[in-house]
Amino acid sequence: ESSGELYSAASTRDQASLVFSIAAEMIRANPELSSMCKIRDSTRRILVPRTSSVYRAIPSDSSAAHGFNASVVIVDELHALPNRLLFDALSTSTGARSEPILLSITTAGYDLTSVCYEQRQYARGCLDGTITDDSFLPIIHTSDGDWRKPSAWRESNPSLGHTITEEYIREQ
Repeated sequence: ESSGELYSAASTRDQASLVFSIAAEMIRANPELSSMCKIRDSTRRILVPRTSSVYRAIPSDSSAAHGFNASVVIVDELHALPNRLLFDALSTSTGARSEPILLSITTAGYDLTSVCYEQRQYARGCLDGTITDDSFLPIIHTSDGDWRKPSAWRESNPSLGHTITEEYIREQ
């Protein structure tokens, strides 16, 4: 997309930078992408000069997020945002884009007044059919089984055996 703006956001710059680091490593590992992109580790930006596009990792300071024209927003650990200001600023920043994407990645958290809980309730409504929204794709990994059993661990942790071990879960 011409003049695309992509943002990864989280409650801290370090957390937002995790998504940036993975994207930068993917680019570095691919010669074709490497030839198209300029990675600026010091400012946590990826530039695509041919399309005048930019990817930036940003912290939860919502005042700095106003005025964006986001094509893609990735909010990591949505449950950890201190309030909904950043989420709202970023989600409304996609309004002028024809096909924007807002992706939230999170563990469940515990605050029933948070934007994370609100999004979870909306997602559950889409999944159970009480809400119809073709623009919203909810994916929730959870288990209704006994949390002490490995079968429940697999249902709740799709990367079990890849990025996290059963031994770790058992110890926890």
